[in-house]
Parts: sequence; C-alpha cells; structure tokens
Amino acid sequence: MVVGEKLQLNIEATTGTGDGIAHADGIVVFVRGAVRGDLCLAEVDRVTRRAAFCHICELISPSPARIEPDCSIADRCGGCPARHMTYAEELSAKAQHVKNCLRRIGSWNAEPDRILAAPSRDGYRNKALLRYDPASFSFGFCEAGSHSPVPGCCRALLSCEDTDRAVNLIAAHCRQTDFTPYGLLVRRSLRHGDLLLAILSDDPIPEKDTLVATLTESVPELTGIVRCPAPKKGGIGIGRDPELLFGTQYIRETLMGIDFSVAPAAFFQVNTLMAEKLYETAAEYIRDAAPASVLDLYCGIGSIGLCTTPPETRLIGVEIVPAAVECAKENAAACGRCAEFIAADASAAAAELARRGETPDLIILDPPRKGLSEDLCDLLCKMAPPHLVYISCDPATLARDIARLSEGYTPQKYSVCDLFPGTDHVETVCLLSKLNAKQHIEINLDMDELDLTDAEKKATYQEIKDYVLEHSGLKVSSLYIAQVKQKCGIIERENYNKPKSEDAKQPQCPPDKEKAIKEALTHFDMI
Repeated sequence: MVVGEKLQLNIEATTGTGDGIAHADGIVVFVRGAVRGDLCLAEVDRVTRRAAFCHICELISPSPARIEPDCSIADRCGGCPARHMTYAEELSAKAQHVKNCLRRIGSWNAEPDRILAAPSRDGYRNKALLRYDPASFSFGFCEAGSHSPVPGCCRALLSCEDTDRAVNLIAAHCRQTDFTPYGLLVRRSLRHGDLLLAILSDDPIPEKDTLVATLTESVPELTGIVRCPAPKKGGIGIGRDPELLFGTQYIRETLMGIDFSVAPAAFFQVNTLMAEKLYETAAEYIRDAAPASVLDLYCGIGSIGLCTTPPETRLIGVEIVPAAVECAKENAAACGRCAEFIAADASAAAAELARRGETPDLIILDPPRKGLSEDLCDLLCKMAPPHLVYISCDPATLARDIARLSEGYTPQKYSVCDLFPGTDHVETVCLLSKLNAKQHIEINLDMDELDLTDAEKKATYQEIKDYVLEHSGLKVSSLYIAQVKQKCGIIERENYNKPKSEDAKQPQCPPDKEKAIKEALTHFDMI
C-alpha cells in the first residue's frame, strides 16, 4: 500500500473521533469522515507499519447512519466534526471508543453502567473560545487540527442571537480601530441569562469606552466585559488577572439547585444540562461509598464537590487557578457549606495533605485531558482512601491511569456521558475501590525453585515478558504466564503459590494478555 493509491472499502466501524475503520492488505485503515456501513473509494494519505490513513474520493453507497451536515463548513471547522452521522451512531461510537480504551490500555473489559445521551446537539455550549482572523476581520472557531480560525464561524454551537450580535460588534470595532486581539471568550448562563465577554489581548483596547457603550446599548443581556491577557504562544486557554471594563467579571449559573459564580479563566463544564447528569451519576457513586470526608482534586470553582457530596461531608478542594479557588470559597459560603479550598498543584497539595495525616474516605479526580501524573498515582496508592471517583474527558488517559493505579485499586463501574454532542469528545465517570486484602494477594514466582518441563526450558519468564512487550505493547506478570502455561498443559505440577486464605482470589489473566502470551509460547516452540 502506497500514498496516493485508491482503495474500495467497506467501513466496518466508526471511531470515537468520527473516522471510519476498514481493513485492506492485512492492516487497519482509518478513513476521515466515513461512517459505519459506507462503501467508498478512498485515497491513501499516509501509511505506517500497522495502519493507513485515507480520505474519501467517492461515496459509492452511503451508510443508513450517514446524514447531510446542517452546516456548510462542517468539513473544515473543528467545532462539530460528527455532524455527518446520526446521533445514535455518534453515541454508539463514543461508548465503544471508551470501552476499547479501557480494554486495550487499562486491561479492563467491562460494559458501561449507563450511557447518558444529550437532549440536543445544538445550542448547548455555555462557553466558546473564538480566534480572531485579521484577514477577514472576524472571529471564528478553529479549523480541525489547527489554531487557525474559520472566518465568520462563531454561531455553529452557540446558536444565540445576542451572542452573535456582540461578537460582530467587537469584530467591527477591531476593523475600525486596527485592533488585533488574540481572540474572544464568550460565557453564557443557561439558567440566569448572564452574558460575559472576555477580549483576549495583551495590548490595551483602543477607544474602549466607545466599544463598551456600543455593546451595552446594543446587547442589553450583557452583564460583563473584561480584557484578559492572551494565552501563551500556541495555547488555547486564556491568561489571568482580567481588566474589568463593564459590569462584573463573573456569570451566575445553577447546577443541581446550587448557585455558582464562574470567572473567565475558571473551569466549568460547557454543557450545563449534561453536567447535571454527569454530577448526578458521580453523586450516586459517592453516595454508595458513604464517605465522611472527601478530597476533591482539580476542583475548579467547587462545583463537583459541592454538587456530589452531602452537606455533612467534610470537603477539601484543590485547584491551581487562584481565581477559581476564590470562586469556590464564595460558592461554598453562598450555599451554607463549610469547606476548605486550596490554591495549589494537585500532586503537591495531595503530598502536603498526606504529610498532615489527612486520610479522606474518598478522592474525586477531574484532571485535564493529560490525566494524572505518575507521581500522583503513586501518592494516591499510598494515601489509600477506600474509593476514588475519576471524571475524565479523555478515555485513553483514564485507561492509562487505571493501569497505573492497579497496584492499589480496581475499577468497579463506569458511565459514559455525552457532554459534547456533535464533537469527538466524551466524558466518563468511573468508580475505583481499594483492593481488598482478603480477596487479593501478591504472588512472587521464583522459577529457580521449580522443576521445569522440557517446554519451559525453551524460554524463561523474562524472555516471554520481553517478547510480549515488544510485539503487543502489553506488560504481563509471571502469574499470568503461569496461568496460560497451565491452560496449555505445560505446567502439570502442584501449584506452589496457593493463597493462604481460603477466601482469597487470584487475579485472572485478561483475554488480550492471554492471546499475547500464547503467541510468545508459539514463537518459542513451547506450544
């Protein structure tokens, strides 16, 4: 297979990122913009040792799950790349993507506890970050896979006339005054109707009083205007320390009956209605664990901890953004909740709390897309709270962290929540529990003490481990290898590693690792 070659493909599945999956010449083929059930002619753009990446040249027979996008720039804009498929197909693909990540990366093969669907693909965003395009004097969402804006593409997800009017007025002011901001952050309250505009620029706004007067006269729903420093080069967030130009630098929003103040730079879920479903699920997991004390890492403005834990629960929140911590304190006080909030890095704060002897019954985790650091995973295992509730916006890093935490925790259940319909993003909430010493044991296999069969003499346990890691990317234990050997009839002797307690259970080798181990045994002529 070579770049430029054209292939006729039957699309077998849809990925969680909105691409189609097919097979050709013995390798997997990813087809941009394809849907499960499509028959298409695709051109090869890139080839690796294990996969090829294509785009559609001709759609021979469209899938029943394919629909016509209701946006003229859906193929360019990175805002909603899944609008070419039915919502049922999108939701199914996302749930399967989460399951695949947990199985392949986290070695946990489980069906979701529930799949929470969004009521609508449109008008759900309470926040949008728009880049400014000086060539067209307009703001827009970025093109797929880049930081370059699509000119004029600002209403695709917001679907709000007063927001659109405000954005156009700022764009007109930029053109008249030759002002070139980095971009514009828009925050909108679903429940209160507040509208906050944050103009992102390191430079002062020329004729800012004129701009403020124009905006407040034309957009009566406007409750605040601020200027924020632009993000660092290549970034997509916003700087801190905003300059207040009008009104207030917060919006008000209500989640699960609790009122919150949200600052421009503070993290807050972009889909208010689905955030409630997500938090209700997390609250159920927490309620079943019945913790007396909870540590909420990456707490943002305190919304997760305040919404998901009973008022009598002792709550400590940790967040690295100082403005968000101030919001969290105000939000807790407003709902009469006694809680402690700390402005610090999650790993450093957890280490300090451990040094202070704080032993929470449960820890809530809601990290950014990069997930948890290895240091924090190790620290969580040492702190050893009975339960963890992990909320993730990236199934791959969630699965990786479940594997990192496997020495201390086992996943119990998870739910998939579609906070971002029309996009390739999805949220997952997962409950993990501390390993029960009565039901789990650690086993050391010292092969020097065992009588080896002729087959076993052909490869050591370490050689088998190295082969599996090199060819499948999986790490396997000596226990798993021994279990597979026993299944294959290689080990016929007495088991020297029986658990001492009758109710103890050995962890069993997962199917994917068993397959990889059998491939290694075949390679070494042991079976």
